[in-house]
Amino acid sequence: MDVYAWPQNETSTGVIMDVTRPAGTDPDALTVIDATSAAGGMHVDISQTDVYYFSPQKNFGSDGGVWFAAVSPAALERIAEISTMDRWIPDVLSLSTAVENSRKNQTYNTPALAGLVMLDEQVRWLNDNGGMAWASAHTATTSSLVYDWAERTAVATPFVADPEHRSPVVCTVDFDDSVDTAHVLSVLRANGVVDVDPYRKLGRNQLRIATFASVPEADVESLLACIDWTLENALS
Repeated sequence: MDVYAWPQNETSTGVIMDVTRPAGTDPDALTVIDATSAAGGMHVDISQTDVYYFSPQKNFGSDGGVWFAAVSPAALERIAEISTMDRWIPDVLSLSTAVENSRKNQTYNTPALAGLVMLDEQVRWLNDNGGMAWASAHTATTSSLVYDWAERTAVATPFVADPEHRSPVVCTVDFDDSVDTAHVLSVLRANGVVDVDPYRKLGRNQLRIATFASVPEADVESLLACIDWTLENALS
């Protein structure tokens, strides 16, 4: 094995994995982490990775279309080595091209300016609030509101059984067969409450609730109250 790679946060199911170098691996093996929905909202020790990469459309309150990465010297060496191999790599997928442009403080393709403006504002806002220590504590609190609610609600249960693997930024909640979540979603949507649909390909009777860094605790509490009202009054 020369690369170990996994997502820190699996967005469609709300499952997280520790960011720790696998024990007993080859010392030359790289640890590569897809952190798109985790970065900016979950604790991480980046020294445990060689590439920690993400697009800023989740906790960083921006859009896709550009990606960022913290890259170790070992990974930079691997990128340089691959670039000299006799294999075709499209420029848009070339990591060596990304490194070269990054060192010049530029991008290979021009990203949308609006996304960078939103990212800049979000980074300043996160730092003003206390940085990653604050962000990770905040998402832990807001997601706990959802999981605690699911555990005390008779017809609901957290989809991720092991609390250690429950995402603090994407909460998935299963409902028993007595609840038609499609109807719950339609009632919520008719009243202006949107974007709590389950991942379409998962095909489960559930809701998926985002608790990213910029989601206020009061908003989560209000959402749960709306769901409670719907369960009590709109499912007869």
